[in-house]
Formats: sequence, C-alpha cells, structure tokens
Amino acid sequence: MSRWLTFRDITPHPDTAKTRYVHVVSIRGGDLGVIKWFGRWRQYAFFPHPQTVFNPECMADICGEIQRLKNLRA
Repeated sequence: MSRWLTFRDITPHPDTAKTRYVHVVSIRGGDLGVIKWFGRWRQYAFFPHPQTVFNPECMADICGEIQRLKNLRA
C-alpha cells in the first residue's frame, strides 16, 4: 500500500494474459504512467508520462509494485 500512489490493474484479459498492465495514479487523481512488460529487457518497467516528477518514496513504491508483478509472473 502506497501513501501517495494507487496502482490500478488495467490488463485487457487478466485471466489469459501472460503479463499485466498497471496504471500508476496519484491519490490526488493525476495519471502518472503505466507499468508494463518491456520485451527487450524481458522484465517489467515503468513508463512515466511526460512532465511527471517523483520523490524517492514514490519511486520506491513503484519499484515495489514492479517486484510484486515480477513475483506473480514467476
């Protein structure tokens, strides 16, 4: 659970999908980016929207969500 962020699963077909799509949203309602599978690196990555800024706590929360998705895939 994040103090400042909400993670919303937006995977198109979650029952059959190999990888997940997660919107990262500020608790104040701003859409910040998406976490999704990055095939070239063979891992999940965060794709921030332009003009977004993150402090260390928010980045740690995003890293934690990426780790959770990684564990689901394993």
